[in-house]
Amino acid sequence: MDNIVNTLSAGMGKQDVSDYVTQHNEALTKLNDIDDKIQSLKIKTIEDYIEAFKLKGMLSSLFCFASNNKKEEFDRVADLENALGNKIAKFARSYKKITPNQRKLGKYVLWNRAYMAENRDKIADALIDADMLRKRGNDYFIIGIDLAVGDNTFGYSNRTGKQWRLYHKVCCFMAIGISWLDTRKEILDEKDIPELESYYEKYWVGNYKGGVKISMPWKDKQYIQQHYVSR
Repeated sequence: MDNIVNTLSAGMGKQDVSDYVTQHNEALTKLNDIDDKIQSLKIKTIEDYIEAFKLKGMLSSLFCFASNNKKEEFDRVADLENALGNKIAKFARSYKKITPNQRKLGKYVLWNRAYMAENRDKIADALIDADMLRKRGNDYFIIGIDLAVGDNTFGYSNRTGKQWRLYHKVCCFMAIGISWLDTRKEILDEKDIPELESYYEKYWVGNYKGGVKISMPWKDKQYIQQHYVSR
C-alpha cells in the first residue's frame, strides 16, 4: 500500500505516486553528484541564485521524502540542504546592502502600528531612494530586509506553561507585504515604484507558520519619531 504522505506529496506536485517515488529514490542514489555540485557551486549573480534555488527546492522535496519514508540517507540529505541553504543565504543577504537606519524605517512600515502624525510622503520617498519598495498588483512590498519566519513548532516554559511560536531565518530573497495600505496606499499609488522581481519570495507579517515577526525596540521607535513624525 502506498504511503499516504507520498500520495499527498505526489498530488501536490501533480505527479503519479509511482513516478514520485521512483524519481526520489533515484535522486537518493545521486547524493555524491549533488554533493560535488554544491561544493563547487559559486553564487555571484541573480542567474546563479535562481539556479541554486531550484536545486534547493529539489533537495527540500527529497528531505521530506527521506523523512516520511524513514530513509537511511535522511541525515545526509539534511546536511546537503543545509550546506546549499547557507550558500544561498550568504548571497541573498549580501546582495542588497541597506543602512541600519533604512532597516529601522523598513521595519516601521511593516509594523502593525503607525504614528498618527507620520510623514507618509517623506517615508515613501526615503524607501524609494533606498530601492526598498516594490509592487505587484495592488500590493506593496519592502525588500532588502532579512527577518525571521514562523515555524510550525513551539517553545514551552516548564515554569509558566506558556507556549510561543519558534521563528527561523530563511535563505531566499524576501519581499514582505505592507499591511497598512488603508493609510498609505494613496501615497504609494502616486509614486513610481518598480514591479516585484519574480525571484523574490512573498511574506506577510503575522503569528502563523510562514508569517514574519517584527520587533520595534525603543531606539528604533525613537529614530522614526525624530525623523518621520511631524511635531
